[in-house]
Amino acid sequence: MEIDGNMAKNFLETNHLQGNKYSSINLGLYHNDDLVSLMSFSNTRNNNDGIIELTRFCNRKDTQVIGGASKLLSHFIKTYGNKYSEIISFSDNTYSDGGLYVTLGFELDSNLNVDYKYVVNGKREHKANYRKSQIQKKFNIDPELVNFHTEKELMDMLGIPRIWDCGKKKWTLSLSMME
Repeated sequence: MEIDGNMAKNFLETNHLQGNKYSSINLGLYHNDDLVSLMSFSNTRNNNDGIIELTRFCNRKDTQVIGGASKLLSHFIKTYGNKYSEIISFSDNTYSDGGLYVTLGFELDSNLNVDYKYVVNGKREHKANYRKSQIQKKFNIDPELVNFHTEKELMDMLGIPRIWDCGKKKWTLSLSMME
C-alpha cells in the first residue's frame, strides 16, 4: 500500500536508525490499522534514467515482520518495475553487512570508502550541507575568513566535530533479468 510522504517521514524518524531520507515512493505493510513495515524509493542522485534507489527499509521498533521486505519489494516490482531497469541501494557498514540485500536478490556492486558527517546539535548531518559557501551563510562568517580556511578548519573553529563511518556497500538488482 502507498504511504503518504509525511506518514513515511514520521515512521522513519521514529523507527529507522538513520532517520528519514527523502523518497518519492513509500510502500507500507499494516497489521490491523498499524503501519508495521516501510520501504521507500527515490530517483537516483544523478537522475539516471531507468535506475531507482531503495532509500530506506524498516519495521516498527521491537516488531518483527517476517518476509516484510520481500513483500514490499515484490509489490514495488509488480507496480513500478516496468519503469526501471535497475534498483540500487547502499548499506552502511557501521550498521549492517547488507545481508538483507543478499536475501532480496541484490548483488554486491562495490565497496565504498569510509566517509564522514558532521555532528550538529547532536544530529549527524551530511557533509554536503557544510561546504564552505554554506558554512559562511549558516553561521554568518566573514567571507575573508572563509577564503583562507578549509571546510575542516572552519568547522573545527565552530566546534562542530566530524564523525567517520565504516564505509558502505553499493547493491544492485537488475529488473531486466526478471522479465
